Amino acid sequence: MRPVAEALPFFLKHFRLQVGFSGFGAHATGWRIANQTPLPVVCFTREDAIPSDLVRELRDRQIAWMSDVEIGGKPAVRACITSFKTTEQDIAWVVDQLNTIVSNMPRRKTI
Repeated sequence: MRPVAEALPFFLKHFRLQVGFSGFGAHATGWRIANQTPLPVVCFTREDAIPSDLVRELRDRQIAWMSDVEIGGKPAVRACITSFKTTEQDIAWVVDQLNTIVSNMPRRKTI
C-alpha cells in the first residue's frame, strides 16, 4: 500500500489526464482544466455546463463529493482525491458519470 503523500500526486495526475488530456478530455468532451497547483486538487469546467448543477447532481446521485468554485471570476468544479485507495478506474468512472450528467442536462453557456 502506498503512503498518502506518494499516492495523492499520482492519482491527481491521472484525474487531470482523464478530465483534460485523454480520450475523456478536452478535445473529446469539452472539459477544461481551470487551475495549476501542486496540491491534490483539480478544478475543471466545460462551456455548456453549470458547475453548481454538476456538483448537485454528483451529490444527489452519490457519485462523488465535489464543490463549485470561482477561478478568475469563472465558475468551475473542484475535485480533490483524498483516498490512497482511489484507482485510475475510479477516476475514469467519475469522469464518465460527469459526461453522462452533462449530456442529460439542458445546454447553457456559462463562460
